[in-house]
Amino acid sequence: MVFFITTLNGRLDMGFLSKILNLFSDDKQAVTTPQMYEEKIEISQEKTFKEKGDAFENYVIGKFDRRFFRLKDMRSDKGANGFYPESNKYPDLVLEYKPASSSFAVECKWRSHWRTKNDGKENIDWAGGDKKLQNYNDYSTNNNIPVFVVIGIGGEPDNPNELFVVPLKALKYRYVDKNYLSNFIKKDKVKNFFFDVNQITLR
Repeated sequence: MVFFITTLNGRLDMGFLSKILNLFSDDKQAVTTPQMYEEKIEISQEKTFKEKGDAFENYVIGKFDRRFFRLKDMRSDKGANGFYPESNKYPDLVLEYKPASSSFAVECKWRSHWRTKNDGKENIDWAGGDKKLQNYNDYSTNNNIPVFVVIGIGGEPDNPNELFVVPLKALKYRYVDKNYLSNFIKKDKVKNFFFDVNQITLR
């Protein structure tokens, strides 16, 4: 049986074509349209980004010795149909340095590579948006708690090539140059984190 499908202005009506194909589908399943295919790709990419983010968070948590630190809170970017909890805006981790009962928050960021700017210098967008940077600062102020940003660059999320530990107050913008970030590099990635209560620094 042969069908002749008339098009309008040379454009094929994908909705009409889907209906025709559905009539002859043995399993009666809907035909995947280009729009549906693009949506599936976006969902797959989101899962991939979250998986990498989770892997880096676990890597960071593994560098806090349980004898000295307690994990008070760990937030995950969860939501449904574009509806997300307020806690998604807050830093990923909240820990307590047990010997001093001193708490601090940690935001974990992994980037696969440096970006080269027009002037040849390298940088990264560590925050992923100006609003996120503001949210972290608001959290620090409202809760009277220091926030640190642990940034991994290159390699894999569970084994980055470079690791940086930066006080949030030292990050004024969402973009940060490699030269500036080098001041906060963790030279020995194998060693666990150390929290200095007096200086309020994490290294």
